Amino acid sequence: MENHVTKQAAGDTANVSTPTSPKVSATLRRYTGPLSRFLEKQAEAKSQAVAEAAKADTLRAMRNNVLSLVEDTALFTDTERLRTNDSVYQTTCVAQLQRWFRNVYRVSQERTARALRLGTSDLAGELAYNSRLADLLDESGLTHSELLSL
Repeated sequence: MENHVTKQAAGDTANVSTPTSPKVSATLRRYTGPLSRFLEKQAEAKSQAVAEAAKADTLRAMRNNVLSLVEDTALFTDTERLRTNDSVYQTTCVAQLQRWFRNVYRVSQERTARALRLGTSDLAGELAYNSRLADLLDESGLTHSELLSL
C-alpha cells in the first residue's frame, strides 16, 4: 500500500495526493502532536548530538593529556604505562580523567625532582670525594696509583 499526503491549496477544494517515503510516513504515523513541538524535539536531538560530540572530543583530549605524561620511560615503568593506558580508555568520566591527570602530573613532577636531587647529590658526593682524595694525595705525597696499591 502506498502512503499519500493530502495537500489543499488555498481556496481550492481539490485534494492533491503525493506519495511519501516510508521513513516520512512512519514518522508521521508516530507523531501526532503539534508541528512546533516536533520541531523542538528535532532541535533538542541536534543539540544533544552536538553535546555528545563535544564530550567525545573532551574525552579524547583528556586521554591524550594523561597518556602524554606517562610516555617518559625514565619516570614510569612499562607496567605503569600499560595500566594507565588501560584505565584511561575504560573510563568515560571527564572528572575522573581530570583527577588522574592531576595525580599523574604530580607523580611525574615528584619523580623528576627526585631524579634531579639524586643526580645533584651524586655529583656533590663525587666532587667531595675528589676533593678529599686530592687533599690526601697532597698531604701524603703519594700518587694515586701508589695509594691504590696500599
